Amino acid sequence: MVSPNAAEREGPRKPRLRDEAAGPELDALIRLLAEAMDCPLAMLSLAEPDRLVPWASIGFRGPEMPGQGAFCGMALRGGGLLAVEEARAHPDFRDHPMVVAPDGIRFYMGIPLVVDGWTLGVLCALDRRPRPAGLRERETMERFALVAQSLLHAQAQQARLREVLAALRENGVQLRRQNRLFQQAAAMARLGAWELDLRNGEIYCSEVVHRLHDLPSGTPLSLAGALQFYPEHERSRIGAVMERTVKGGAPLDFEADFVSARGRRRRVRTRGEVETEQGKPVRVLGIMHDVTESWQMMERLRQLAHTDSLTGLGNRAALFERLEALRAAPPGHEAALLVLDLDGFQDLNDRHGHQEGDRVLNGVAQRLRRIAGEAGFVARTGSDEFALLMRDPGSVAAIRETAQRLVAALQARLPGEEAWRPLSASIGVARWPSDSATPLGLLRQADMALSGGRRQGKARITLFSPAIASRFQERRVAIDHVQRALSEDRLRPFYQPKMRLADGRLAGFEALVRVLEPDGTVSGPAQFWPALQEPGTAELIGVRMLGAITRDLALWRQEGLPATRIGLNVAEADMLSEGLAERVLERLHSHGLPPDALEIEVTETVFLGAHRPAMTHVLQRLYKAGLRIALDDFGTGYASLVHLRNFPIHALKIDKSFIDEVEQAGGSRLIVEMLIQLAHGLGLEVVAEGVETGGQHRLLRALGCDVGQGHHYGMALGAEAARAMLAGQRDVPPPAPG
Repeated sequence: MVSPNAAEREGPRKPRLRDEAAGPELDALIRLLAEAMDCPLAMLSLAEPDRLVPWASIGFRGPEMPGQGAFCGMALRGGGLLAVEEARAHPDFRDHPMVVAPDGIRFYMGIPLVVDGWTLGVLCALDRRPRPAGLRERETMERFALVAQSLLHAQAQQARLREVLAALRENGVQLRRQNRLFQQAAAMARLGAWELDLRNGEIYCSEVVHRLHDLPSGTPLSLAGALQFYPEHERSRIGAVMERTVKGGAPLDFEADFVSARGRRRRVRTRGEVETEQGKPVRVLGIMHDVTESWQMMERLRQLAHTDSLTGLGNRAALFERLEALRAAPPGHEAALLVLDLDGFQDLNDRHGHQEGDRVLNGVAQRLRRIAGEAGFVARTGSDEFALLMRDPGSVAAIRETAQRLVAALQARLPGEEAWRPLSASIGVARWPSDSATPLGLLRQADMALSGGRRQGKARITLFSPAIASRFQERRVAIDHVQRALSEDRLRPFYQPKMRLADGRLAGFEALVRVLEPDGTVSGPAQFWPALQEPGTAELIGVRMLGAITRDLALWRQEGLPATRIGLNVAEADMLSEGLAERVLERLHSHGLPPDALEIEVTETVFLGAHRPAMTHVLQRLYKAGLRIALDDFGTGYASLVHLRNFPIHALKIDKSFIDEVEQAGGSRLIVEMLIQLAHGLGLEVVAEGVETGGQHRLLRALGCDVGQGHHYGMALGAEAARAMLAGQRDVPPPAPG
């Protein structure tokens, strides 16, 4: 070990922290960083000569990272903040094992930590999804880096103290000089030594301890007198800790508020150990450390981590803290949680820009604060999501009245406000403790109520009920059912024939999803319909169906069967999934299939709402590549003739609800006839869905409908049965001319 006098001659050396524990302060900092950045992973790594060593982390348990080639290595080499919004698109990281893994790193932001001129490590936040690295995220990371550097500086000071003390033990010849170095280091770290004599209650203190108390050097202190420097609410706790130390020999360790003789408020951490003689405790030896600055920084960071930077409201973490506090409420107290989701906000943001969107969100926050008043707590919990927690809200009618006031406030302009875009919102409500007595349960049930209401339409106020919980349980069962079928390869396309009405020949098939059950039966969508409404599951189904359909088409063509076309329903979730058009085209190309072998069937909902531009772009891409596009279930919901004119469509499918009544003279027959004429005028093919009788078939043929589909022509068939039907077409002669 280098002796203190040698260290003094050499000047400051790079602190070595590898052998130190990170400590609770740094652990807390990493947790707060993850919350503030909304990232599942955060880490502080120490820089060694040839590598980076994870020192404090959350959500990350990887091996030591090499200094070259990894994210933090590049941050170190760059010497400043490094932001990677999409690692799979970054030339330096797209092939990195941490990125290409199924749940690999997609987003990274890191910054080197410099203390006394030495780069000691890197602080970073990581995510498994790509995301923008905006000004707010960069400023947040820089603030946390300042606090981390302060904590590392304190750790380095303490490490230096331990080195000096070790040198003192080794080299007692220069005791006076070493003592001076020790005093200087202790003063710099604001860390003083003390000794409590348990026989007389007197405390002997170093100079630093007297300065922390704002007492003249040498002022006598007793245990009872020392306790008076702590606020009253702290004294009983400290006394209990001290008693456990003296009686049980446990190490003394506490952190507390502290008020000096001059009234200065500080935060101190005190540690000590009992010394015994002949088995009896006689004194406690310890240190007192002024941690005010790091504690204040942590408090400011905690505030930042619990505050929405745009609106100044609490965030999701702050809301959860308030929900946790409900557990301590006296019996008989109640609360209501209202979660609010703005209707159509994403569309507004896309059309008018983020600046206008931010102005609207601040306006919403202002209105919620006014209604919440002193008794309520308001938080922004998502991009366009807010929550209001009300203590003792009164009756169900009173809660509903508050929700209605919230909805009305979003419509009205506030006094002095130049302009306001009227908004609508959907609200879900759950009550504590009658609906749930746990924070997560209350939040989950309010979200259930919100989602249940939104399925019925916009601007709904929905209170949680057992019926809503039952529907969500059915949804969960359906999703589990489908996901098990996917994992066990039991999901199959069944093919429903589509027949040309003019000549009775097979026009193609529509692929319908089916599940092969373990007992040999086959389940249709009626048994798992809620799973088809869940975006993640719907996307997985779409990928599996596409693979199976193109595989069957390729096999049939290899066998020399007549070329045919298969229609595939594409849900909104599929349309929004990354790279749908490329995935479809790649599957067709890999099997040697022409683009028009596949027909993409979409409903009118893809042309509505905030995601219309993105979904229209996907359809245009497929249309131009040669795939056919069919508009499914036309005539239901928000049907609009504009869709037929403005969007890339080859075929129009008339909904079964019109075909059911087409044989009756009246509205349905007139609508069907009009739609056929209109579609033909626009150059579109017409397909009638749900044809079940010969009468319907004959009438539709007479009206000029091109294709029919339904039980009249056959049930949905497994791949082998569909193949046999297609093979039968090979031997059917074409119809005679005329």
